[in-house]
Amino acid sequence: MKRLSQLDGLRAYAVGAVVWFHWAPEAINGTFCGTSVGAIGVEVFFVLSGFLITGILLDARFKSDETANRGVVMRQFYIRRFLRIFPLYYAVLLLMILLDVQPFREAWLWHATYFQNVYQELTTRSIWGSHLWSLAVEEQFYLFWPLLMLFTPKRHLLAVMLSCIALAPLSKIIVWSSSLGIDPALLTIGTLDCFGIGAVLAILARQMMPEQMTKLCKWFFFVGVALFILAQTNLIGFMAFRQTGVALVSGALIWRASIGFTGLPGFLLQNRLAVYIGTISYGIYVIHGMSMPIWLWFYYSAPIPGYRIFERLGIPDDFSKNYWLLLAVKFSLTALLSVLSWHFFEKPINSLKRRFPYIPKSGK
Repeated sequence: MKRLSQLDGLRAYAVGAVVWFHWAPEAINGTFCGTSVGAIGVEVFFVLSGFLITGILLDARFKSDETANRGVVMRQFYIRRFLRIFPLYYAVLLLMILLDVQPFREAWLWHATYFQNVYQELTTRSIWGSHLWSLAVEEQFYLFWPLLMLFTPKRHLLAVMLSCIALAPLSKIIVWSSSLGIDPALLTIGTLDCFGIGAVLAILARQMMPEQMTKLCKWFFFVGVALFILAQTNLIGFMAFRQTGVALVSGALIWRASIGFTGLPGFLLQNRLAVYIGTISYGIYVIHGMSMPIWLWFYYSAPIPGYRIFERLGIPDDFSKNYWLLLAVKFSLTALLSVLSWHFFEKPINSLKRRFPYIPKSGK
């Protein structure tokens, strides 16, 4: 699938929303109507994954019916996902273990196996690295989604996707009504509306004309806004559809961005800065939550020149805890490490994906 620059721009704003929510002062961190901009940013990523991954798998499936075994397509999919996601993720995981970051280190096995979302559900603990719960959800999604996309009879695909979408709010209604004290949104089943709505768009985009899709997405947008507003009533039956509403609106925007906005929206999504930030957004997402432990290690423990430089200069320890200083440090560290990671680590490894095409050239 050709890389769509406006979707990179959308990634930039989504990751920006997550970072803003995690770093901004509580009074202005973007929580409104009971929903954080961080949650919305993550949900946009989920819908985008559903849209892109489903599209990739469907395109490969339609070709593989004639030219290749679908099992080969699945193998190539996992290899390509491995090359894109695992290297940086496990490098950061190893770094946190070596720096003895607690309580992150004690949960290293949960992180290593991509079950940290379950760990957070069981312990209700918010720790450094807790933002990685969404990557666990993504990985769990990758485990079963290729099976659905490649082997479900084509005539049943839409019905299966609609069932997946329904499972998310249904799981919330059941859990909240039962007072089980857990958050279904942290579990994969609770996010299936996001992935499913993205998938429905990908399926319909291969069956309908662009003009028809645009009209449909207008309905997605307005129904999504209506569901979000109804969710503010705090009635469980409506609250369970808040995320579904966000996913519908996100899906409408993703579809429109995939064919290209014009005017000001097009500029906001396609300017070079937004596209670049979107390109390195995975690194930003992974690293931004680890910037503070890295800074604390450097400030207090690093056995290198400059160790405890503030202390040696007679600067009070309270200065190191100044909010604006820490914000500048976190921003600078995240930006620097994300750029370096992309150009010297992620991108070279990511380029290896061309050796693993979904459909072998010989089969064309």
